[in-house]
Amino acid sequence: MDLIMKLKKMVNPKASKRLGASGFGYSQLETGLQTSFGLPRLLMKAEASKRLRGYVFSLDASFAVFVFMIILMATIFYIRTPFSSQVPDASAVLIASDIISALDKQNVFDTLDTTSISNNINQVLPSNLNMSLKLQIYKDNLQFQETKQVNTDLNESYYKGKWLLIVGNITDVKNFVLVEYKVGFAK
Repeated sequence: MDLIMKLKKMVNPKASKRLGASGFGYSQLETGLQTSFGLPRLLMKAEASKRLRGYVFSLDASFAVFVFMIILMATIFYIRTPFSSQVPDASAVLIASDIISALDKQNVFDTLDTTSISNNINQVLPSNLNMSLKLQIYKDNLQFQETKQVNTDLNESYYKGKWLLIVGNITDVKNFVLVEYKVGFAK
């Protein structure tokens, strides 16, 4: 009640002292203050905001369910996707490099015979890979001598690398061979 009295004094200080229970009474003044200061409007806004909270909560919950369903579907899709049986791309280059290294340790490149090199490559190369070599042969004084092609050159998608080999012993170098290899997946 103190609040209403203070409001009455703010509106018309003389009227609040003069008016008593008769005439323009407190109840009429209270009703006038409530409508002029918007107390019922505030109550209506509070009720409306409570109703809006329900809508916002429902929208938030439905958005969370929607996001959860998308994540669930993506997870199921990626789990069901079969893994490729082929060697991954980076591994293809590593396999080709290992094959060149193994053939060099077996002294296969010492003969510089393309059929012998091709047969040895085909023995160790996985069936899902194709590999071709281009041998650039240099004399011991680093003068270019000749180029030889081992296996059919790969013209489509492939990965390539290089090796520099010494033909002969370290003390008795016969030739240097720059091996450019291309490796790709078989179709």
